Amino acid sequence: MKILIGVPVTERGVRRLSRSLPELARRYGSIALPLPQSLCMRVVTSSVEAMDYALKLMNPSNFRVWSSLLLALKELVLSNPDVDVGCYAPEDTYATSEARGYAIATLTVKARAFGIVKPEEWLKVYKGQPTKAVIERVAGYNAIVADGYSWVVRLRKEVKPRKALVVDTMAPTPLDVLELMALGYLDTSMAREVVDYAIKYIEYIVTSFTLTQAYNRLLEDNGYLELLRRLKLKIFKVRRVVEEVESPTTPDPF
Repeated sequence: MKILIGVPVTERGVRRLSRSLPELARRYGSIALPLPQSLCMRVVTSSVEAMDYALKLMNPSNFRVWSSLLLALKELVLSNPDVDVGCYAPEDTYATSEARGYAIATLTVKARAFGIVKPEEWLKVYKGQPTKAVIERVAGYNAIVADGYSWVVRLRKEVKPRKALVVDTMAPTPLDVLELMALGYLDTSMAREVVDYAIKYIEYIVTSFTLTQAYNRLLEDNGYLELLRRLKLKIFKVRRVVEEVESPTTPDPF
């Protein structure tokens, strides 16, 4: 039995995952987390060393998002030694994220300053993501945590879990949509419109105090919500800490 657990890459989303982690781990017996194995090993052996190591791997924004999970992981392995916890993210995850962020920032400046927008340049940023390697790493776990809408869709299609859960409102950002287009999960005919909202979302991030705030602003953008409807991409809202969004008797939500 495979369970997919979706978490938005925001401070609030990861905090909610962190609070739910002991319950989820006990319920499913084994759980795979979207963290590099080297970081998880340091969490288990020394939380102080792990935090120092995390600060070297991550930029401040990423550290603010993921630090609560590192602390929760330490508590989990101490209080539930029988639970099988794995970490599947590639070791270069944060370096790749930094490089991608730089490329997106460059394209945003190009669009804002010179009015040059070429959707193919934005899609190129997301080519070659390691879906296959990740699938191999999560194969032996009952529960798999997917960070971000794009990974939820990709793992939902490739791993085919029995059901999917979300720990917070789960919606695709324009960057998620571009990634899914680049990897062939979505048609690219609306890529230009998505790029326009990607530029707007970057502005939200730059002018917000947290990623959670930027995410909330995006979800209040009626124009963007209409675009998601046209793309037939659903938003999943939760009323409980962990909410089921798919079961064997309901249509595939992704």
